[in-house]
Amino acid sequence: MSAVALSGTEPLPCTQRCARITRVPVLIVWLTFCASVTAILLESFVGSAGAYLFLALWLALGVATGPDSLIFLRRLGVYWAFPVFALLSMAWSQSPTWTLKYGLEYVGTVGCAVLATGMLSPRQLISALMCCLLLTAALSIAVGKYDTDPLTGMTAFVGVFESKNQLGFFVSIMLLGSFALMLDSGQGAPVRLLGLLALGLGAPLFVQTKSGTAMVTAIFAVAVLLANLVLSRLTPNWRSRVLFAAAVTLAPAVLLAGFAGDAAKDFVVNVMGKDTTLTGRTLLWHHAATLIPHHALFGHGFQAFWRHDDVEAESLWYEFHVQSRQGFHFHSTYVETAIELGYCGVAILVTTLLCVLRGLLRWSWSSGTVAASFFVALLVCLLVRSFVEVDMTFQFQIGCFLLFAGAAYARSQPSAAQLVR
Repeated sequence: MSAVALSGTEPLPCTQRCARITRVPVLIVWLTFCASVTAILLESFVGSAGAYLFLALWLALGVATGPDSLIFLRRLGVYWAFPVFALLSMAWSQSPTWTLKYGLEYVGTVGCAVLATGMLSPRQLISALMCCLLLTAALSIAVGKYDTDPLTGMTAFVGVFESKNQLGFFVSIMLLGSFALMLDSGQGAPVRLLGLLALGLGAPLFVQTKSGTAMVTAIFAVAVLLANLVLSRLTPNWRSRVLFAAAVTLAPAVLLAGFAGDAAKDFVVNVMGKDTTLTGRTLLWHHAATLIPHHALFGHGFQAFWRHDDVEAESLWYEFHVQSRQGFHFHSTYVETAIELGYCGVAILVTTLLCVLRGLLRWSWSSGTVAASFFVALLVCLLVRSFVEVDMTFQFQIGCFLLFAGAAYARSQPSAAQLVR
């Protein structure tokens, strides 16, 4: 392998080349992806066994690929900053043992995502992802579990997940992926039919979740997918004109939104189905605002706040009726990160997200592929949800996995030719 290839500046090698170097058949990698991602999607249903299976499968594949797995991991480059910072926070953590454990798991989740992008093309990864989502959706329907929110008393379908918000995010990805499959002429006919099936399963599940956040973000993400795909097919000159026209057209609407307090409140209550506190989120954020200044720069340590016998954590669990005393957070990626990693952690995370978005846009506009636009829309979905949910900073979560898969593709910039397998 040449020195240029080792430097990580060239695009990821095509799948056939990876298979030849690592001697791992592409089908094995594809099936490993399906099994491992399904395992973490079902983690709340099957317990820690799902996480162990996820790690074991990718560890085995990493060993099988040998030194080439290290080359793939190096390709993430500067995007390792946030996972590494989270792990290093054990140095000042209020619970170093917890931070070390969860930090290693988070780094491991990111590493698995990067390995997947090294051995699967974007098109193959999306097809494998959709198989995982369809299987999980079918299992959710078969389980038929409903859950009642202790704060609102609202009962909603949750399937194999712990909450309607998790299911709503899952369905959002499935609907977005269904459009990506159906629009991609490079996918085979059977795979594109999977997209149609996903749309048929996802729509009724969407209604059952009763999640206004998921509904708004999914519709917005699909619109971004379609709009970005159109932009990517335009010449740079026409793209600039369209973007300028869109900015001029939308600017008045953005300005008016700042004066639409009552209308916004009605939208939150009547359309999104939430109260004026966003189902208790604003109360949580008020508590966080009083806690952040005590550890403003570096925070409490990665996932070191929500601990049993911690006075602040116990009081919040009690106030919000979380009897299990686990699986709770501040319902904002940035607030949660400020509590755990301080303003430094927030700065690193925001910088990472903006750089990934820039890289994905550059990739999509240079390649003009549906797969690239899918990752742009997916990141937009994550960004919109990041203000009211925490999808990207927990280990063994599909949001974290897909964020760093997108980051790896953004850094390697696969060409349109490399998507043809």
